[in-house]
Amino acid sequence: KAGCRWTGPLRASWDGNASSPVTIASYGDGAMPIVENFFDDIEISGSWIVIRDVHVRSDPPGLEHACRDQPAGQRFGIRFLPGAHDDVAQDSLVTELYSGVRIDLGASRIKVIHNVFRDNNMKNPDPKSDAGATAIDVHGDDNAISYNTISGSVTCSPFFGGWDGSAVSIFQGQHNVIDHNVSSQNHAFIEIGDPRSADTLIAYNSDHSDLVNANFLVVHGVGSRYGVTHGTRAYHNTTVLTQPDAGAILCAGDVDARILSLRDNIIWSNGRIGTSRIPFDEGGNIYWSSNGQPDFQMPVSPDSLVVDPRLVDAVGGDFHLEPDSPAIDGAGADDMGAPGAVDQAGVPVPQGAAPDIGAYELPAPGATSGATPTATPGTSEIPGLSPTIPGPTSPPGTAIPSGPKATSSPLPTVRPKPTDVPPQSGAGGVSWEVLVGIGLGVAVLIVILRRRPAG
Repeated sequence: KAGCRWTGPLRASWDGNASSPVTIASYGDGAMPIVENFFDDIEISGSWIVIRDVHVRSDPPGLEHACRDQPAGQRFGIRFLPGAHDDVAQDSLVTELYSGVRIDLGASRIKVIHNVFRDNNMKNPDPKSDAGATAIDVHGDDNAISYNTISGSVTCSPFFGGWDGSAVSIFQGQHNVIDHNVSSQNHAFIEIGDPRSADTLIAYNSDHSDLVNANFLVVHGVGSRYGVTHGTRAYHNTTVLTQPDAGAILCAGDVDARILSLRDNIIWSNGRIGTSRIPFDEGGNIYWSSNGQPDFQMPVSPDSLVVDPRLVDAVGGDFHLEPDSPAIDGAGADDMGAPGAVDQAGVPVPQGAAPDIGAYELPAPGATSGATPTATPGTSEIPGLSPTIPGPTSPPGTAIPSGPKATSSPLPTVRPKPTDVPPQSGAGGVSWEVLVGIGLGVAVLIVILRRRPAG
């Protein structure tokens, strides 16, 4: 009943079917019903179950005083247990948890759609672990994480330079699609770890962070204890990271084309663009920074551009394209299936001769935005919620060495520096563990990024 609250768990073990799912939802007038303060607030072990219009949360079991009094404990919001399949979590509010939604290994074909995830910032209570602060933690296969609004996935981390966390973590999961999500003020948008993880499609997501050392994508390759993670494809995303020590694409270990394909994205980072000593599948991207000189620490193909992408409001997080954007009609014809049918705003793709680069398609004159598709009926927005949160008030104070520039392939074409005002730096942040080795007599600094996946 709306306006009421319960201590969990709510356990759903029933089995519906494709034409008649079991639906658990609020009724009556008032605020979303709250299920809270258990190890798993909602546990789903059945099939064809829809959970919607609920608020899951938890008070922290404790605080880690040695780490900025960070909320500490293991509390999960909605958890899909092994054997659960063809279930849906939608139109719900998920806050203040260790992991907002957890899809266990052995759960499959789960849809997490149209939810708001906010301030899931609880860390593992073990002082030797920094796990936690993950909005959506995916261990299972064949799942869809779509059209969610995610903010505040960040926690104190003494092991990784001060801060850690991610909006989405893929750890062991295969054949998962992460599309059309809006990410704001998360330490990382997505991290992919564990050798079992494979075949992840990341498409039409937007990501904006003013936190220090923020990342868009973290993958693990040869030499990383959390790799190798094969078959990650990141297409048609837009990220703007404004801090000077941000790192848009982090490649822990050696990453090649079998591990990462990065195409048709807009990547604005005032810190490093990438960290990879060897080439992976990269092309058709637009790169930018506030000073017009992105810091490339990875090989970049000649068909990518360094040019102002001409976003409507990069400072405010409006990543729609201006009519003179060089991203218009600039993308290749990558076949992404359903995620490529519409852009972030529901506009059909393409509107011109070819798809636009990034998460947004500029509508043709006279065109109107298409409706955002939903897998099941329900509202796609939760009124009164803001995705913007304050970050930590000071950086962690750990210097990240810049490392050598990658020169194994030419840099992209450079366009004139723009005259519009660049985004301003904000507060807060997170970072990664850096191990620096200097070979005796060799003037090369090898930077190996080692991070534990946020899940």
